Amino acid sequence: MVGGWAGAFMGAEIGAKAGTIAGSVEPGGDTILGGFGGGLIGGAAGYFSGRTVEEIVYDYVITKRVELQNK
Repeated sequence: MVGGWAGAFMGAEIGAKAGTIAGSVEPGGDTILGGFGGGLIGGAAGYFSGRTVEEIVYDYVITKRVELQNK
C-alpha cells in the first residue's frame, strides 16, 4: 500500500507541473485547470504504477524468498 501512495504523490507532482506548463500556452484559467487535471491523472497513474511495483517486489522477496543484497 505504501508503494501506491508514494507513486501517487510523485505522479501527482509531476502531472501537476506538466499540466501547468501545458495550460500556460494560453494564460488564464487554463493554467489552473491544466495543473489540476494533470495532478489527477498523474496521481492515478502513479498510484497504480507504484502498487504494481510494490506487489512485484513483495512476490519476489516474500513468496520466492529472493534475498536483497548490496554488492
